[in-house]
Amino acid sequence: MGCFEIISTETYFFLKIAAACFGFLGTLAIMLVYLKFAQIRTFSNKLIFNLALSQNIISITYFIPNIIIRNETVCLVSGLVFNSLLLSTIFWTFSIVLTLNILIGKPFNTSLKFYKYWVVTAWIIIPALNLLPLITDSYSSANDGDYYTCTYKSNDFVSELWRMALFYVPAWLFIILSSVIYCKVYKKLSELRLEGESKEFINRLFFYPLFLLGILVPLSILRVYQIFENNCVSELMFKIVNIMFGVQGFLYFIVFFRTPSVISCIRPRKDLNAMLSQRNFLSDFDSSMASDFEQK
Repeated sequence: MGCFEIISTETYFFLKIAAACFGFLGTLAIMLVYLKFAQIRTFSNKLIFNLALSQNIISITYFIPNIIIRNETVCLVSGLVFNSLLLSTIFWTFSIVLTLNILIGKPFNTSLKFYKYWVVTAWIIIPALNLLPLITDSYSSANDGDYYTCTYKSNDFVSELWRMALFYVPAWLFIILSSVIYCKVYKKLSELRLEGESKEFINRLFFYPLFLLGILVPLSILRVYQIFENNCVSELMFKIVNIMFGVQGFLYFIVFFRTPSVISCIRPRKDLNAMLSQRNFLSDFDSSMASDFEQK
């Protein structure tokens, strides 16, 4: 007997579009503000820019109409992009926390050699690894299921191995390491007795992996549940989680635009000059993660 659709395929598509609009516009705003204001082009914000870019491209895949996604080539390309950048997004949140831990108290030039590794990993290595399932024909066809979301094949052992190896294992590894490293960072900063803007800046950075954790936990539980019971409940919950992924970029937008340095940039000039004069250690303006424009 078929499932009673609480969320029909058509309704689900439009809900995805609405969520993706919020995510797309939110991440686009982050990128535009980053490019417009040289004052906030700090090393940490450069990582957030890459995070926003990968999430922005994911949002674009949500706009592909059902009639087009049925095309097998379109489905395959969108699936590769979605899966690759989903892990890249998680990696960028990990790199933010890891970089903070590495660079506290060290010269800015130290950060340059790390950044190129993050770029190569997120934009080259991860997408290249996601091409491997093509060898075993493990990506779903355009008509596999009614989600109109192209990903690994369901109920296929080899495809499930790829899913675990290329997404769940590295995703959870990045999230767990991010949590452990953040605790170390927070301990270091507590010893420095940072207050005000600097402390708030560090606290806000932790929201990025926290948002991902809020989606990764239910998604992982659902995957385990689906192994034993694939029914209407799991189908409905997967649709909800997929919508949550779409709106994720808007959550980044909220955190980014509540960061003191960003607020100062979009306020009158006198507020910005006042903050620059404070020169707080590890603030967005003056830290071991100093901005690129200071190097020019």
